[in-house]
Amino acid sequence: MILADHYYKISHTQKPYVLEIENWKFDTEKYFSWVAEKKAKVYCKMFFPLGLFEVERHVVKEQHRTTSFYLFMLDKEVFAFWHKKYDYGRDRLSVIEEDIFPAGMFIEPILKNEEEPILVKGPENQILYVEKFVHTHLFYIRDQEKFNQLIRQIKDLKILP
Repeated sequence: MILADHYYKISHTQKPYVLEIENWKFDTEKYFSWVAEKKAKVYCKMFFPLGLFEVERHVVKEQHRTTSFYLFMLDKEVFAFWHKKYDYGRDRLSVIEEDIFPAGMFIEPILKNEEEPILVKGPENQILYVEKFVHTHLFYIRDQEKFNQLIRQIKDLKILP
């Protein structure tokens, strides 16, 4: 399950690669606009004590390549997304430099290390996990506490190994 996998990855991100940026410029609306009004290729739903959990998988054309975009919703409200860019990792650094950091902010050279994922803690309990796993992956969580609650409920169902 994508959520459990990212929960594990997030909790095991090495300290030098965990950043807190209260004034990040990550624009979720840019990503959501790609799938607005489009029908999902795959859709599933499940009921949890926390609410109605839904997942949509979209195939999106971004510039000259196809990407996969997963929306995770709780009671019809998006609380996370996973974006897999089929780019062989070429866009990882540009996402970090252009989509996350405010203009003029110094970017630590360590973040340019493609072998290590980075975890950015933004304002209002938001987080963004960026990794190169063959391709560039972005995993965004709107509310980390709600995400953690859902993971606990999934674990309680004993549907994970």
